[in-house]
Amino acid sequence: MVKPQIYQLSVAAAFDGLSPQEKLYAHHMASCDGNWEQLATKTDVSVQELDKFLDYAATFLSNVGNYFGSGDQKFTPDVSEEFLIALATGSPSASEILEQIKDSMLCPLPSSLGRPGPFTQSSYYLGEDGLESSEDVTAKPPLDPFTGKPVESWYRAGQTWTGVFNDLATTVDECRAELVGAYLIDDLDILRIFGYTDQSEVQPDDIAYNMYLQLGVDGLRGLENYDPTTNKWGQAHSRAHYAIFRYLLRDSGGLYTVIKDVEKNNLTVKVDRSRVISHGKPSLGRMLLKLHIYRCTADVSNCRAFYEDLSHVDNEALEWRDIVVSKNDPPLVFSQANTYLVGHDVRLKEYEPTARGVVQSWAERSIV
Repeated sequence: MVKPQIYQLSVAAAFDGLSPQEKLYAHHMASCDGNWEQLATKTDVSVQELDKFLDYAATFLSNVGNYFGSGDQKFTPDVSEEFLIALATGSPSASEILEQIKDSMLCPLPSSLGRPGPFTQSSYYLGEDGLESSEDVTAKPPLDPFTGKPVESWYRAGQTWTGVFNDLATTVDECRAELVGAYLIDDLDILRIFGYTDQSEVQPDDIAYNMYLQLGVDGLRGLENYDPTTNKWGQAHSRAHYAIFRYLLRDSGGLYTVIKDVEKNNLTVKVDRSRVISHGKPSLGRMLLKLHIYRCTADVSNCRAFYEDLSHVDNEALEWRDIVVSKNDPPLVFSQANTYLVGHDVRLKEYEPTARGVVQSWAERSIV
């Protein structure tokens, strides 16, 4: 058994920079848990309604910092005002807070994306009164950029991205996210934000070259999360990394070379630096466009054929996988800090990066 590497996940410097109120918020959010069925019974609400509210509350813990939609810039809970009032009765302070924020929480924005009701369309509508179905306007269908003809598929009423694409939804979304970042890696305005210019020690060309190297390495390392006995991927990100690398191998005009050394049990990924922007970037753009159009037009059949072909692990890739899994890094274990209250003050306690420190941190978190 490989001995894990233990590191201290130190947050003291960042924690000390928080205000007292922010520290209190962090403390309670870190220890947030609950007997939700008991809460539902106590406040006389249904568990189903409570689940909807928890979905809404979870948005504040999600990575939605970059969320911005024109005309639709607000998350609204899918529950009634009566439910919120009933739920808040479990705490006098909650009732007081709810009274201050419920109108803002539940009100629509002046300009909302789509019309009110269950058949929301992707169109703007100003006003408070509803629209009848008979008032809908049938627009000219958009053109498919691959065929030049009107799109043949779209989302019907009540359909969602995850519902239509099912098992593909998560990995394709992760793949799209990776592609966007990779495609923009040579944007000088973005790189300048992080201090990379023609005058910096590490220059924009270096960043782009290293990123394309990383795409190759990540593509190969992703194979460790593929199970050849079941032909299944165990990790959405790993499948996405492999699919991107496979596409680049096929489509980027010799940008990559994979060298297998059987005697040394090594894999080497080489990138032709002269082709990074001229061949690599356009290739990423073509893949990103395909996945984006498939997603926007609910074209699950073409998306499945495209993505499953890219993420298929053939005999050559299985040989790569054998080398990759033989060189697994030791598992990582992190010694994490705890917060606790002394009166109204929030204190932070960190632990040494040892097995004892890890066990102690969990024990003092009341999870053993």
